[in-house]
Amino acid sequence: YSVSALARSPVLATVRSLDLRDNHIGATGARALAESPFLSRTCSVYLSANTTGEDARALLRERFGEHLKLS
Repeated sequence: YSVSALARSPVLATVRSLDLRDNHIGATGARALAESPFLSRTCSVYLSANTTGEDARALLRERFGEHLKLS
């Protein structure tokens, strides 16, 4: 499964903590997570050790703010 497919899953609406550290997530997957309508209740998003790129990281920071953990 891809992160983009995960981001489209309604199951994420129940997720409070999402740990995707070291999963080879690139810019496309990071953008999909940032744009997912199902992550509104998420309190923690762990994405360290991925190659998301600076533009995608900016989108993630904008979406998740202090809940985003990149290191």
